Amino acid sequence: MRSGPLPDATGIVDQMRQTPYERQYSEALAELRSRGAKIASPHTAPDGIRRVQIGNLPWCIDRLVFEKAWGQEIADHIMLKHFAAIPA
Repeated sequence: MRSGPLPDATGIVDQMRQTPYERQYSEALAELRSRGAKIASPHTAPDGIRRVQIGNLPWCIDRLVFEKAWGQEIADHIMLKHFAAIPA
């Protein structure tokens, strides 16, 4: 009999722990991949800003990822909602 979590259970648990913003970020990257874009692994630069390379574009910050996936209006909405949730 097997003990411990199933191999894919960790991914499910990680998804459940993600904030809505992080889930949206993951969904945006998945949307871009579904359109054939080559996505590098996101990384956080020394300045604390996460960036990811999409195709031949320069490194993209989160806002640009949302815009490339869903357009400017939705990107604006996600960013405003996210930053409104951060305590001052």
